[in-house]
Amino acid sequence: LIYVVVDGLGFRNPDSGLPQLSQPEAWRIPSLLFGILTLWWTHRLAWAVCRRRFFANTALFFVASDFLCIVQSRIAMLDQIQAFWILAGLTATAELLCQTSEELEDPKNRLRSNSQLWGAGICFGIATACKWNGVSAAAGAFAGLLGLVRTPYSQQLGLAGKLKVFAVFLVTGLGVYILSYGPYV
Repeated sequence: LIYVVVDGLGFRNPDSGLPQLSQPEAWRIPSLLFGILTLWWTHRLAWAVCRRRFFANTALFFVASDFLCIVQSRIAMLDQIQAFWILAGLTATAELLCQTSEELEDPKNRLRSNSQLWGAGICFGIATACKWNGVSAAAGAFAGLLGLVRTPYSQQLGLAGKLKVFAVFLVTGLGVYILSYGPYV
């Protein structure tokens, strides 16, 4: 993913034409972009959970003023990219869990719910491909989806629904993780 961003920014090796990652900007700019987008995901996650502008803005302020986030964006650590994908997966999970009973009964909403579930699995797979800590975030989201948090979504799941959640998280998470090693095989 970093190669795609670096290539899009025009950092190319003149001899081979491939993305050139030896320049400091080539590593720092993608991390900076992921750091900025982490702020957006933080706000969206807080909004999905609380539905209050004050709490969403407060969460945004705390993450924006957190020096660890700033330093990780500055020195191009994979932790910042992983945090972005974990927040994206947690936001998809929270939006799924925070649906009302009426929203769950709407047939038009079924496609949205399925895409959120698959999206969460893909995001946690990418986070795990960055660093193994993504597994613990995926496990927490998985436990929430299976009923550790009592919501209308987790209560309406039967055995088939729980198996579907397990399969989606396992297939997408492992699939994305394995595919991340494709360029190195």
